[in-house]
Amino acid sequence: MSPPRPATAAAADAPTRPRLKIVALGNAASPHDRTRTAVFAGLGHEVSLISIDATEVPGVELIRVPGGEGSRGPWRRIALLLGTIRAVL
Repeated sequence: MSPPRPATAAAADAPTRPRLKIVALGNAASPHDRTRTAVFAGLGHEVSLISIDATEVPGVELIRVPGGEGSRGPWRRIALLLGTIRAVL
């Protein structure tokens, strides 16, 4: 039995797969959120990340929640986040 092939080689041999549009809600400053969204972008999917932080993620469209920084209360931030999500969808 041959050893398993790397995922990239398997993806190259696979029939054409549909491209997904993925919108993630997270913090672009988080290593976890950056790597997970970058993996899906690397697989050829269209990935957007809604975040209060402006850290760029290669291959991922960053949708920044306005007013994420500063001394605004948590309810105001939630309202701004919901408005951003509605605009994306």
